[in-house]
Amino acid sequence: MTGKSLQGACREAMDAVGLDAQDSRPVRQFSGGMKRRLNVACGFVHRPALLLLDEPTVGVDPQSRRHILDRIGQWANEGTAILFSTHYLEEAEALCSRLAVVDHGRILVEGDLPDLRRQVGERDFIELQGRFPDPELFQALTAWPGLELLNRTDHRLTLAVAEGGKRLPNLFQLVEKFGGEVHHTGLRQPSLETLFIQLTGRALRS
Repeated sequence: MTGKSLQGACREAMDAVGLDAQDSRPVRQFSGGMKRRLNVACGFVHRPALLLLDEPTVGVDPQSRRHILDRIGQWANEGTAILFSTHYLEEAEALCSRLAVVDHGRILVEGDLPDLRRQVGERDFIELQGRFPDPELFQALTAWPGLELLNRTDHRLTLAVAEGGKRLPNLFQLVEKFGGEVHHTGLRQPSLETLFIQLTGRALRS
């Protein structure tokens, strides 16, 4: 890539990370966040089929971080394969279609987020609000294999179970069988950070 095509590609990459108005400014005058954005732009100038990014948002301000993440998501949606390493697991959870948890240079698990939840064995938390008049419902829930009844009242149930989304229809049927009604349902799934800590036995390291 040379000449006008190179100039055009540079302008496009600078614009993509919000630095188009800084193209005549010396890099030594850039803030840390601007330099990070410039690094990402340099990696994308030649429109690679595969883009490798090693912790691109470390130490940047919130605005720069948002610019970088937005462009990474855009380029991925346009077909660029991106290998992205980060200690900010909420970024990986939001951006990546496939994940690998690495500890001491070893891949512990890999797959999409539902795959990782299944591999680690983390359960989903379900909250049902409504009317549950029959005490035998609680006994039936307690006897359900793989399900734990964490809390119960006549108007609220809190449960823990693997793949909770798939269990909801059967739960609704069971509640109805015992004369109850569900007015509101909440489902909370374990985050990538929860899975990481479960796998490694510790919080995130620097």
